[in-house]
Amino acid sequence: MKNNIKKPLVIFEIANNHMGNFKHAKKIISECLKLKKNFSKKIDFALKFQFRDLDTYIHKSYKNTDHSQVNRFESTKFSDYEWISLINYAKKDFKLICTPFDEISVNKVLKFKFDIIKIPSCSMNEWPFLEYFSKKIKKKKLFVA
Repeated sequence: MKNNIKKPLVIFEIANNHMGNFKHAKKIISECLKLKKNFSKKIDFALKFQFRDLDTYIHKSYKNTDHSQVNRFESTKFSDYEWISLINYAKKDFKLICTPFDEISVNKVLKFKFDIIKIPSCSMNEWPFLEYFSKKIKKKKLFVA
């Protein structure tokens, strides 16, 4: 008899904790993998990334200013090549989730073939974004929290 009980899913949030350093990002993933190995018989694990197209997400009047949140985003930017390398590194061991914060990032999430897509909590009432999101996301698993 097959056991149909699903395991709980624990999500490791990467966000911009990588500090814009590719080696550090890989180290975070490796540390998450160590945790996963101890509990993988009882728990499923995923890594969650966040995408923002900083060229359009940050208003031009705030770029290159001393605004702490803008500085944080700008200082942790990865190139597409770095993202692809990081995703390929992580996907062999984890389900992958991504939160796109803008339309360009929705397209990137689809292009990079994430397993699950999460609607940003801060965007729950941004109807133009949600309409764009719903038109693009057809057969993907969606996570809303």
